[in-house]
Amino acid sequence: MERVDDVIIGGGLAGLSLACALLDECVDRRVLVLEARTAYANDRTWCFWDVEPHAFASAVRRRWSRWSAQWQGATHVQGPGRHSYCEIAGEDFYRVARARIERDPRAELRLGTPVDRIDPTGSDWSVATPAGVVRARHVFDSRPTHQIAPELWQHFAGQRIETAEAAFEPGVATLMDFDRAQDGGIHFFYVLPESEHRALVEATWIGPTLFDDAVYTDAITRYLRDRYGIDHFRVHEEERGRIPMSVRRVDAHPAPGYYRIGTAGGQVKPSTGYAFVHVQRWSRAMARRLADSDRPSPPPARSRTASLLDSIFLACVRRHPERAPALFAALFRELDGDALARFLSERARPRDILRVMAALPKAEFLREAVRPVHWRQALAAG
Repeated sequence: MERVDDVIIGGGLAGLSLACALLDECVDRRVLVLEARTAYANDRTWCFWDVEPHAFASAVRRRWSRWSAQWQGATHVQGPGRHSYCEIAGEDFYRVARARIERDPRAELRLGTPVDRIDPTGSDWSVATPAGVVRARHVFDSRPTHQIAPELWQHFAGQRIETAEAAFEPGVATLMDFDRAQDGGIHFFYVLPESEHRALVEATWIGPTLFDDAVYTDAITRYLRDRYGIDHFRVHEEERGRIPMSVRRVDAHPAPGYYRIGTAGGQVKPSTGYAFVHVQRWSRAMARRLADSDRPSPPPARSRTASLLDSIFLACVRRHPERAPALFAALFRELDGDALARFLSERARPRDILRVMAALPKAEFLREAVRPVHWRQALAAG
């Protein structure tokens, strides 16, 4: 039976980020990452504001100093400011993370290795795979869990496209274009321009119902024609995703030595779907705790203040989805770029939070704020 300190199940964003953090923060550690995929593809894009340092700066492919939101014919452009909006493509993240793991003799990434079962074995854990059993002191599990049953999903599909004619403004990232028919849920488009001829274009909905693939691709085709006058374009890559928008508490530490990470551990911001910065922050904190203690409790996925604001905001969106575009547009209109970046990255200052509250409809916000359920969820998160 093979023996390691830490088994990480899943070699995606959360698993690889934690593996790298453990190698950086802990001296004597044997780390094994088990990934069911046999190969990596450029199937994900992670975006975030550079509000704090992280271990994957060399994987950042593009930065935008300005970003915008559109609603009812008005465009609200933010920046330039202190914080840039950054893009990391999946292939670049996987390359940097794998290089970090492969050059360290304390760690190993095994592709094509699904996990059959996990069992407690005395004070350790036994992780069964088709290739055999691994015994570990700690298990970090990123696999989806039935605990997450959201009332809303943020679901999307994107295409990285190229056009013959110049169509895009390379200096501005469109984070939310709501000037579309709001059918099937809250609906917007997301455009990250690489040049005047190339961009990542995503069709996104927020709602309880997921769609067939054709719905997303047809929506992108119509959007490019209506918004940019593009009838013909070449698709280089595609990606799809769905993110639970739920503030319900997940049990991220159900047993000593066993931890849930990533989406399964509540590390995705529920109100927006942003994950990269939150995963990096949690991974560093967890690695530091393991450097100091053999069986630490995990750091909270987010602060109580952030959980409270997410809970109130999502309640407003669920009750009045037709008002959601105006709510998001108000944040872009009333906050400066750096304050918005800090708020969406959960690095808000007290003044930023007051400005967010002032930007939202006060009567509706206050009605939700006095509901005990939001405070209970925030206390549970902390």
